[in-house]
Order: sequence, then structure tokens, then C-alpha cells
Amino acid sequence: MPQLINVDIDTVAEPDVVFALHDHPLHLIDLQRKKDAIELFGLSKAFSCFACHQVRHRFVRYCSSCDVRCCQQCFNDAHQQQMALIQQTVASQISVIEEKQRQFTATSTTSHLVGMSLPPVMAACLAGDFPAVREIVEKNEFSGTLDLEALCEHAAYKGRTVLGLAAGSGHRKIVMLLLSRGARATACDNLGMTPLMHASYGGHVEVVDELLFGGGLDIDQASFSGYTALLFASSAGHAACVQRLIAAGASTALRTPNGRTALIAASLNGHKAAVEILLLTLKPSEVNAIDFEGYSALDAAISRGFAGVESLLRHSPNQ
Repeated sequence: MPQLINVDIDTVAEPDVVFALHDHPLHLIDLQRKKDAIELFGLSKAFSCFACHQVRHRFVRYCSSCDVRCCQQCFNDAHQQQMALIQQTVASQISVIEEKQRQFTATSTTSHLVGMSLPPVMAACLAGDFPAVREIVEKNEFSGTLDLEALCEHAAYKGRTVLGLAAGSGHRKIVMLLLSRGARATACDNLGMTPLMHASYGGHVEVVDELLFGGGLDIDQASFSGYTALLFASSAGHAACVQRLIAAGASTALRTPNGRTALIAASLNGHKAAVEILLLTLKPSEVNAIDFEGYSALDAAISRGFAGVESLLRHSPNQ
């Protein structure tokens, strides 16, 4: 298999952005369909994959700058390895943060939470210190000195309000308190993500419930990356959040910028429980929908080797 490139974890925006085989974009070309592309790049209808050295006749991942060609299977395998590496790195970072958060106490100064130098109320929202948040809010309630819409300046949470910080960290009681004090559930951070999107992506179903109960949300609002709350929950495999969002009226027909539906996103990442929930609500046309590269949810499951998801899709009454 090809060697993986080094990835700066801070630059990873979406789960399917990093392509591990090559440091230039590898465009997907169907040699049996895209005659213009074949003529433009001087490709033939057969090629030797630079990774496995097998002769292939249809789908090629091609870099016109370096004349690199690889087959779809090798591309998927290396991409999956790259994502596993990223997830291990993220998990390691999260475990360090969580350990430091456990050391946080109500008597300690919240401004030094995990070395972030955050304002006390923001640090308390991240740590889940409800008593500290309540004390700060109540102390400043009548003086008007506390701005609940102030934006976090730390790079990891750029542009989030206190509600966005608490929602993304899964702290339901703090979310309830902030909503009761008028914090805006529609506020977006620098990625265009709302508190509902952060809670959905993190799998914090109780927080999702509170935000939906508060009302006033556009449940199908998309972030700057084109993901809705349902697409975030589906791609991360949080079945309970998927169920809540659909019950609240989230559209299952909306797509990511590369044309993936919630079902395709869940299938691509092997999230069987989320796929099962989605199949209960989708029409046959939605189950069989294809993305902009021509792949359906079933194709995605097969290409990644997720047999359980593949079986669900093959035997779905809506298939």
C-alpha cells in the first residue's frame, strides 16, 4: 500500500476532505464515460495503478500535475487508513483535554482551563461547571456586564458563543440555563456551525432535545461546509440524534457539496444504527440516490467493506 502523507490535524475541516494517497487532488474519472476528460488528460481506457500495479479499466484517480494514477480501491483503502490515523490523533487530544477538565473544580480559577486563557464563563461552559456558570450569570444578570453573545477567540473554538461551547461539549444543564437567559440558539461560529450542529456532530442527544424544544431554529440550516445538523449526525453515526432531528422535521433529501445524502454519509462511514434509522423514513428514490461521483449508499458500503450496512441496504423494503 502507498505511504500516508503527514496531516496537520488543525487543517482537517471535514471527514472526507483529506485524500491520503497524494498531496495534490486526485480527481475521479470514469474511463468508460468521460471521453472529454480522457482526451484532455491524454488517458487511455486502461491504466496501471501506481499503488497495487494492477491494470484497471474503469475508475481512475488522476493527478494531472504529476501524472499519478491509482484505482478506486487503493484510494479508498489509503483514505480509510488516513482517517483512522486522524481519529486516533483526535481521540488522543480529547483524552488529554478531558483529563485536564476533570481536574477543574469550582474553587479553582476557570480562566486557566487546559491552558486556554479563556474568559471564566467560557471556560466553565467547556468544563461543564454548572455552579460556576450559574454564579457568573446571576452575578451579572442585573449589571448587564455579561455578554452571552461574545465570541470565543481561541483557535479551537473560534467564533463560538457560550451556548455553542456548552452545546458542543454536551452540557445540558448549562445549555438550559443559557437558553433561559436569552442566549441565541441561531448564533454561528467561524465555520458557520450553530449550537445544534455542534451538539448533533458530538452525539449529545439531550442537548439536541433542549435546542429543538426552544424553537426558533432553522433545522435545515447548513454550515459553510454545506453540512446540516442531520448530515453532521449521520456522518458521525449518532443514531439517536438522527432520530430526533428527523422527528423534528429535518430534511433527509439535502446533500453535502459533493452530493452525499445523510444515508450515503452514514453508509460511507459504516454507521449501521444511523443507516437503520434513516431507512425507516426514506422513499425508494432517496435510498437509491447517487452522489455527484455516481455512488449510492450501497456502493459506499461495498467500497468500504461494511458488510452489515451493505446487508441492511440490500434487504431494505425501500430498496
